Amino acid sequence: MEKLKILSTFKTKNSEDTIKKAFEFTEKLVGGDFLLLSGEIGSGKTTFLNGVLKALGSRKKVISSSFSLMSFYKARKFNLIHFDFYRIEGRFSIMEVIEYLSQDNIVAIEWPYDIKKYSLFKPYLIDIKMLKGDNRFIRVYKYE
Repeated sequence: MEKLKILSTFKTKNSEDTIKKAFEFTEKLVGGDFLLLSGEIGSGKTTFLNGVLKALGSRKKVISSSFSLMSFYKARKFNLIHFDFYRIEGRFSIMEVIEYLSQDNIVAIEWPYDIKKYSLFKPYLIDIKMLKGDNRFIRVYKYE
């Protein structure tokens, strides 16, 4: 049975700080890693992914893809495959995601809904809570 282990917690005071923390987090990622991003609308999930993409070596910006389910970002270190399941509330086959898991990619899902169904893939869970103003409290977990 997979267990969720907390790896780190930190506060950020603005978008730039969130991007910086995401950049630092990304340094330990390897190809095939799987990220689940949880938080309210406007909490900073896409901002966090912009830090990930920057650390992967791309100058592009992640766009909140609530209108497209999947976006592909080519980067120097690994590609970023970004799923946003906000509009579909879990109505998808996990096989749609699995096909992108490879040593060349980092897969990230915003609005994963039923997080336990991904636990077999040992994902990271990034949980972002909004505090006062632009401040955020971010917890990073890993399924083991």
